[in-house]
Amino acid sequence: TMSFMKKFLLWVRSLFSPPAITAPSTDNPPYIDYSNDYIVPVPGKAADSWLYCFPIKGKYQQMQQVIDQRLNFSPLNKQVKYFPLSETMMLVFSDIRKGYSLDTNYPKYGFLKEQAIQIFMPIAECTLNTKNEWVAQRILVYIPYILVDQPFNLSIGREEFGFAKAFGQFDIPTSPEKADHFNLNAFGFEHFNKDNPEFGKFHPFVNIKKINGDIPEGQWQTHQHAWDHIKQYVSPEKGNFKIGLPFLIHEIRDLANKTLPMLFLKQFRDIAHPEKACYQAITEGNGITDKFYSGWLLGSEYEINITNLASFPICADLGLENTILVKHPFWVHCDMRFDTGTVLWKSN
Repeated sequence: TMSFMKKFLLWVRSLFSPPAITAPSTDNPPYIDYSNDYIVPVPGKAADSWLYCFPIKGKYQQMQQVIDQRLNFSPLNKQVKYFPLSETMMLVFSDIRKGYSLDTNYPKYGFLKEQAIQIFMPIAECTLNTKNEWVAQRILVYIPYILVDQPFNLSIGREEFGFAKAFGQFDIPTSPEKADHFNLNAFGFEHFNKDNPEFGKFHPFVNIKKINGDIPEGQWQTHQHAWDHIKQYVSPEKGNFKIGLPFLIHEIRDLANKTLPMLFLKQFRDIAHPEKACYQAITEGNGITDKFYSGWLLGSEYEINITNLASFPICADLGLENTILVKHPFWVHCDMRFDTGTVLWKSN
């Protein structure tokens, strides 16, 4: 029999080794690739990515309602339920300067650039214990809002993973040293009105400006150094759940593997009954930091101004103020990878 010490060492090593992911066999037909298809298959690389991160606080009850509507509606919720970790989320302006597919067999090879904004909402995946209490097993991220500036990544994100992507126009600084302001115009509607309908167009949506640029000298040189700062924003603060030992183990393993597990609702409308979904699934995929270059604080204070748009009711959905003062936002420069994902639940 295997000695206790050997078992223990194998268990410790497993914490720092990525779990083997093998796609289950499927009877699905081959994907028919149109000549003008926007869909580029994952896995994919987002190299030379600059992320400008602004911690913001919403209202827990509204955040939970979003999670209940989009994730906790399925039969999974009898065994698994998702809760926001806290009221803190991360608003991120991203500038990806070279994106491409890692599928070496895909013939349409080329590079893409993408500018985007997204809200990262850390959530706890919880299971019931013998006392009928919800116990957090691990951290994931749900992204309720994301806008991008080009059609390839919009289609890829929506159709392969389930990202809730929409179109935007961006003004993002070329470097952290020039990060005085950020601006987003969103394509959509300011109001929905049957009596006096509007045309869809680009509207001012999010504007961020620097109020105070004073920051201490320094720079993060490793993923670990950055995480030591970032983890304060993903620490559990609220929620009707307890923290289990697996939660801490998964945090250690995800940190060691530089992995960010993400959860999605992937769905398509039925052509005969558009109010219904012909396909609906809860899916999971990992964002992985392949290479960490550097990162540090942006400035002491920034002001975020959000315009109310009917197409993007972000303040009402998440309990945000229209004007938000953010202290000590930060930036990260890295290469990211997005692997193939898994289906956790699919409707019949």
